[in-house]
Amino acid sequence: MTSALRREYGVFTSLARLHHSDLVVAARAAEDAGFANLWVADVRGDLDVLSLATSATRELTVGSAVLSIWDADARPSAAAW
Repeated sequence: MTSALRREYGVFTSLARLHHSDLVVAARAAEDAGFANLWVADVRGDLDVLSLATSATRELTVGSAVLSIWDADARPSAAAW
């Protein structure tokens, strides 16, 4: 895949697959490989893991794949992130 295509695509993973420390390693690896985005599923309202990934990288855009309304109230989630 060319570097231009990597900038348009991202990496998808889940906390069910990775632990917090492994997510940091995965975020750095995705950025080093030239990807622009990292999507993390199964955060279950734990938005701190997204902050860990953004703090560990320079330009990577990090997002929750799905944020369940049963796991995280919308207002505090929006205020925190």
